[in-house]
Amino acid sequence: MKPQNLIQLRPHEQVLQTVREDFIPAMPWWFFLFVWVAVPFFFLFPLISQGTLGIIFLTIMVSTGILMLARSRYAWQRTALIVTDERVVDISQHGFFDREIAEVNHSDIDEVTYRVKGIFSTAFRYGTVYIRTAGERADIGFRRAHRPIDLSHLLNDLRKDAGGDSVVLDRVKKLKSLAGRLSDVEVDRLAAVVANREKQVAAKDFFQS
Repeated sequence: MKPQNLIQLRPHEQVLQTVREDFIPAMPWWFFLFVWVAVPFFFLFPLISQGTLGIIFLTIMVSTGILMLARSRYAWQRTALIVTDERVVDISQHGFFDREIAEVNHSDIDEVTYRVKGIFSTAFRYGTVYIRTAGERADIGFRRAHRPIDLSHLLNDLRKDAGGDSVVLDRVKKLKSLAGRLSDVEVDRLAAVVANREKQVAAKDFFQS
């Protein structure tokens, strides 16, 4: 199953890019699990000669290795960052029955940065992309993204297109931060001030026309 099939697209929403974790960092673990499964077969006849106890040990080693390898591959296939023309969806698959999904609209993104740390990350060009959001939404950190600089540029472009004028965006952020601290009476007073100002502006435009 493709990761984008795990989410419900909105009407007219289109998937622009699906980013998976780079497989290079997972290769040592996959190699270890492969060895875990393969090693018992090198001792197949000695284990069988031990009778029931040897067969049980062989079965446990092989079955647990295959199970962990399947679990790791399943989680890797379904862990992805899906970028649409409206939002970003982070899908984290931690096991067969443990999936975490977080999403944020482009207009709610405050900042997008990335970090490439270490020799292997630099050599194979993978790193972590950080998506910092406005309001009370949780930030998103997608690890081991291949070419994080390209993903960062794409998200920043989408954020700017959705955000519009920076001055208006700053005002919206301030209003959001104030909304949680104002009482209902204070909100009503603020709405009355805005309505009165709109009437004054309308009257001024009428007499100047």
